[in-house]
Amino acid sequence: MTTPTIALLLAGIALALALLALLRASGARQEVQAEANDLRRRLANQDQQWQQDREFQARSLTRLASGKPMTPEMILEQRLWEDLEGDEAARRVVNGTTPLDVRSQSEVRSGMIPGALHIPLDALESRISELPRDQPLLVYCAAGVRSAEACEFLCQEGFEEVSNLAAGFPSWPQTSQTPSAP
Repeated sequence: MTTPTIALLLAGIALALALLALLRASGARQEVQAEANDLRRRLANQDQQWQQDREFQARSLTRLASGKPMTPEMILEQRLWEDLEGDEAARRVVNGTTPLDVRSQSEVRSGMIPGALHIPLDALESRISELPRDQPLLVYCAAGVRSAEACEFLCQEGFEEVSNLAAGFPSWPQTSQTPSAP
């Protein structure tokens, strides 16, 4: 082999190695870019969580400063509404709390808490203007799950005195469970 041929062969090998290095660098660049995007996403999620935590703390302190209770469960679960048992819920309704029934139309045929407003959960967002903001609300459903969801929504919308009938309509005291027309 002549010197120019060897030089040409070495140049070809060098070019192939350079292309291989470029391909590897490009792949590494994409990996670094993907990691950076993932890190940005995680930081944004963390920032959002911190903002939610700060908002909960501020609203909790405001609630406490105005003399409203915050149970340990409320703090640990980061919720601004109280879960109530039937007897306590009935006492509060007698003292002016407005009951809000978020069950479906077919469910209310079995009866409602006397004086309750009926707004099904799936209509709550569009009918929120029908709710009194100047009165405490007792939200209930059949088992306490949908009403807890409604309580969360109402607290996010700025309602301050919201409570949940934790075990649902069946836990309402029997003496008060007179069916009222929906």
